[in-house]
Amino acid sequence: MKKNLLLRAIFALLVGVSLTFSARAQEQSPTSLLAPPKTQRELGGGFARELALGAGGAYSPNGLYNFNPFLRNDTYLLINPAYIGDFGNYVWGNFDGAQSGATSQTFAGANFEVTKNLYLGLLVNTRDALATTGALDEFNGNTLPNIENTLGFLIGYKLSPELTLGAQIYTGSRTAEDKNEAPNSSSTETSKLSTLGFDVGAVYNTAQLRGELAVKVRMNSRSVKEQTSTGGTSTSAEVSLDGGMELGVNARAFYKLNNTYDLVPTVSFYNVSAKAKIDPAPPTNTEAVESSQTTFEVGLGLNAKTKNALLIGGISFVNATEETKTTNLNNVSGDTRTETDKTTLLPRINLGVEYYALDWLTVRLGYFKTMGGTESIDERRVSNTTTKTTSTRNGASGANYLGDFISVGVGMHFGDWNMNFAVNETFLRNGPHLVGGNTTSPLFAVFSSSYRF
Repeated sequence: MKKNLLLRAIFALLVGVSLTFSARAQEQSPTSLLAPPKTQRELGGGFARELALGAGGAYSPNGLYNFNPFLRNDTYLLINPAYIGDFGNYVWGNFDGAQSGATSQTFAGANFEVTKNLYLGLLVNTRDALATTGALDEFNGNTLPNIENTLGFLIGYKLSPELTLGAQIYTGSRTAEDKNEAPNSSSTETSKLSTLGFDVGAVYNTAQLRGELAVKVRMNSRSVKEQTSTGGTSTSAEVSLDGGMELGVNARAFYKLNNTYDLVPTVSFYNVSAKAKIDPAPPTNTEAVESSQTTFEVGLGLNAKTKNALLIGGISFVNATEETKTTNLNNVSGDTRTETDKTTLLPRINLGVEYYALDWLTVRLGYFKTMGGTESIDERRVSNTTTKTTSTRNGASGANYLGDFISVGVGMHFGDWNMNFAVNETFLRNGPHLVGGNTTSPLFAVFSSSYRF
């Protein structure tokens, strides 16, 4: 009951803010609404701003960054390197208060306008922000690298006042070694993960229209090699990733309807496939697994602003297909199994309100929700007999259900320095536990900071 009342209050606030926009539009100067107010345009807000404005439930161990696809922010540097033209001479960082180690999404970056219209940038320790909903760390048994120790190098050039082109190359790796020794025997297992990615992007910006296009290609490498020695006899075996190249495309536009409203259409596509390669090669009838994922997303949103507030919101349709093909099922030649999960989200809702309470203080409120379900198909061919089983799960119980999230955040700026905080959802739900109780609910999920020089 309390949750329903809170949701009604949030929607009432969103509607109320929206209804005031038209009445107040005449009070504004006729400047382009394609950019937020000066402080936000120049400084962005990092993922603390994204999360506080309805990006959804990011920061899970198997999740990548989440974006509000209808929001302009410095975080899109991770998707479209042409954004460097909006954030030259800019240092920024994202500090994760909820995760650590391999799942941490803490990173830092710096951009420099080295000459007129030419920009160079560096990103350190980012996780891959794919052009759409993202790859899986655990890819049905074939692990795609969760990149660590990454370095990304960006370059951007303004061909004209309207058109900026950008590119990024980045690399990351992780190596682990496990040794075991016993009398007359020893074993060493070495795991190596690495990735090499390329991004290219373009931003076209006029008073009426801002268009953005980005393409990402990522090549993955994974291997697990085990060497054993028993009684002076040594053997080795290696399992590596065959395939694993990822392709992502992201496009969106901000079309100025009038001095209050921008229409924001978005579209994105993502595809990857992978299987295992074994050395020495196993017998021809050994079971083999190949996995693939394809995601398509299209959305339509609206940005609206007054002198003191910004409303960002929209709905999206998402269709994701994950398929696992097994040949020589149970090591029987000719037997096969195909498992397919088709997830449909309609709609996915991203809503956010940003209110400029004081010259130096911004207050944010967001809401995220998904509705939809998953159809699972299990088709087998055993001893020349084919069977097919189909099951469905609604969104509220399916494995791909992302839930609904209410988010709160604040931003503060002092001159060219900007600080942003997203309040942790579990803190909102569980409280501070000042005396005893749970200590795993930090106040802030994310702290983001930036400085323009």
